[in-house]
Amino acid sequence: MPAPQKPKAVQRTPELITRDLATERAGLEQAFAGLRDELAEATDIVTRKATQVGVIGTVAVAGVAAGVGALVGSAVAVRGVLRHRRRRGGD
Repeated sequence: MPAPQKPKAVQRTPELITRDLATERAGLEQAFAGLRDELAEATDIVTRKATQVGVIGTVAVAGVAAGVGALVGSAVAVRGVLRHRRRRGGD
């Protein structure tokens, strides 16, 4: 049984190779431009979400701080009232 023969390579002219390369290059440029646009859009979305989270986080921290401040302020006020009553004789 004879050994199988390798298929012969297709002979292309330099002009055909140049044209194929130009076509591939144009396709790659379009794909790269599409990826660049998608990356810019994804980056923009991430930036917007991070900004929203930053604003929400800042508001949450401010709310917690205000709540703690109100709680501490109330405790100080109650303590002051009780101390004042004890000094006056416990009305």
